[in-house]
Formats: sequence, C-alpha cells, structure tokens
Amino acid sequence: MSEKDTIEVETSAKEKISDKKDKLDEKIETGQEKVNKAIEKGKDKLDEKIETGQEKVNEKIDSGKNITDRVASDFSKSVDGFFDGVRQVQEKVNNKVNDYRNSIVENLDINLAEDEENYYIQVATAGVAKENIEIEAGDYEISIVAEFPSFIDENEDNDAELIVYELKRGTCVKNINFLNQIDMNNITATYDNGLTNLVIPKIKAPKQKVTFE
Repeated sequence: MSEKDTIEVETSAKEKISDKKDKLDEKIETGQEKVNKAIEKGKDKLDEKIETGQEKVNEKIDSGKNITDRVASDFSKSVDGFFDGVRQVQEKVNNKVNDYRNSIVENLDINLAEDEENYYIQVATAGVAKENIEIEAGDYEISIVAEFPSFIDENEDNDAELIVYELKRGTCVKNINFLNQIDMNNITATYDNGLTNLVIPKIKAPKQKVTFE
C-alpha cells in the first residue's frame, strides 16, 4: 500500500469516528432534552400536587378553626345562659322567700329557764317599744306578741330596696306551754336593753297523804 492510500484510509477512519461521535453527541443531547423535559414535567406535577395538598390542608385548618370558634362561642353562650338562668332562679327563690316571710307570723327568740318556784323567760324585743308588746297568760300557757318596726317604711315615698332581710319586722309571736300550772295573777315583766324579762310563778299542787282503809 502506498503512502497515499494509507493517508486516505486514516482520513476515512477519522471521518467515520467523527460521524459516530457526532451521532453519539446528538443522541446524548436528545436524551438530555428528554430527561430535562421529564424532570420539568415531574416537577410541575409535584408542584401542582403540593399546591393542591396545601390548599386542602388550609381548608381543613380553616374548617377546624371555624368549628373551634363556633364551639367556643356556643360554650361561652351556654355558660352565660346557665349563669343567667341561675341568677333568675335565685331571684325568684329570694322573692318567694321574702313573700313567704312577709305573709307569715314569725316566732320571737326566747330563753327559758326554771327552778322549783318559777319559770323565767327572756324575749329578744330590741327596737320594740313597751307599748307594742302584749302578754297574755292562761293556766298552763303564755302568749307574747311584739310589733317590730320596718327598716324601710313602705308607706313613705322611698326608692330604697331591701337587699338583705334578716332582722324581724312586723308582728311576731311566741306561745309557750308549761308542764306546771302557773300563777297568772303574779307574773312580773320588765324591759331592759331590748330584752323583755318575765318571771312566772308556779302553782304547787297540794300534797295529801294516802291512808290505808
């Protein structure tokens, strides 16, 4: 083979290698473009899924928040309504108690003691004038009536409202029954520092010896 033929063979081989390289580069480039497109497409789908998922999460969060707000609001209303109901019931009960107290005759507060000769009674009549205390006695009983003044005079043009009602007012009585007969003609009564004191003598039944027949 001549030198010319050798040069032509080498040139032809180089051209073939170059063509193969170009084709390989072209395939690589084409493959890279496909890969890039696939990556881009996958990225777009992933972004879309992420965005959709985030929207759903936000919707659930908003829904949960709305439910929580409604529950909190309903609970607050329920609590307020409950206490309003309790206050209304308490007011009705207080009104009924006051009406009941005003409609009945209250008992007087007393101390009672005795010895062999007498009964001793001490009656709480603070604020009551002596002329507004009445005492009646029978053989085995005594009745005490006292008229207490009102703290707020309801007959006057007074806008004051009674808030606490614990002191006695109006007509109050005390009826006491005794085991022993009493000497109602010798009862003594004194009035001192808001207390009415009574000394009530006992009548001693005569004793008689029993004889055998």
